[in-house]
Amino acid sequence: MENSNKYNYINLYYLNQMSSKNAEFLLEMIDIYRAQVPVFKEKLQTYFAQKDVEGLVRTTHKIKGALAIMGVNCLDEKLLYFEENENIPLSEFEPFIQSYIFTSKEVDLELDLVVNEYKS
Repeated sequence: MENSNKYNYINLYYLNQMSSKNAEFLLEMIDIYRAQVPVFKEKLQTYFAQKDVEGLVRTTHKIKGALAIMGVNCLDEKLLYFEENENIPLSEFEPFIQSYIFTSKEVDLELDLVVNEYKS
């Protein structure tokens, strides 16, 4: 399957290149990504509740890598901001957390289409 950028959130070009278009590997990477999402959500919400900005920054750094593999770039600007700045106010994380949760749901729907395409 070629990714002709028919999706709104994901772009599997990098993943296809990395996997040499091996369906089994691609599906495994999608499973790994999907397993990470609830962990990231929980960590973001926990660190936010604890007012732990360092924990939030560490988690956003991990999220950046996971999203990059799936070709999701709509949160790149904010993730880069968190990575490059110090003394980020806690209030800046709340809208990001909401955006991440929304984006994760949309990405999951698109990944369902990919998985179904590979399994059919």
